[in-house]
Amino acid sequence: MPCTGNYGDGQKQVTFGWKVDLNGEEKDQLLKRGPVTKEVQVFLRNDKGDNLWPKEWTGIRVLRNQYGGSLSVTYVHQKEQGAVGSILTFDRSSLETTKFICSWNELKKGREIELIRLGAQFGNYQYFRSGQEHKMSSNIRLDDCTNYKDGKKAECNLKVTTEGTDLDWSNKVTAKAKLSFE
Repeated sequence: MPCTGNYGDGQKQVTFGWKVDLNGEEKDQLLKRGPVTKEVQVFLRNDKGDNLWPKEWTGIRVLRNQYGGSLSVTYVHQKEQGAVGSILTFDRSSLETTKFICSWNELKKGREIELIRLGAQFGNYQYFRSGQEHKMSSNIRLDDCTNYKDGKKAECNLKVTTEGTDLDWSNKVTAKAKLSFE
């Protein structure tokens, strides 16, 4: 899901997305038309395909706009100077915050989503402001299926929604379920 946001002094094209892997038991549950709920692995990538987040000592805050229409992604990274030997020390440290505002029609008015991953500690130093991590989970179901002529195979779209909200990401899902019948 590409979007453009401020990055440093200019605009930066990024991809906001997530990855979900199903194990064998979850795949069986999906085939029985049951819902599968999974914790989402969230990532931000730049236009070169490199991950902006997650990285060591970085944070992200994803806030669902309560009025609908946009998702605010705040990317936080640490500026550091000075390392002495194997002991990590900082002459100066500060937080820089960059916001990406992504708009999709699928974002309807509903409950907020907050995903916060801030907070890292090294020795007695607290580098980030404290924040509680809120896990975002997705519900996955089989949607419309197309049967092949031989009747032994089918391909199904996946219905993907965010648990506890009205966010429907189904038309952004690139994978399809391929079924074989014996």
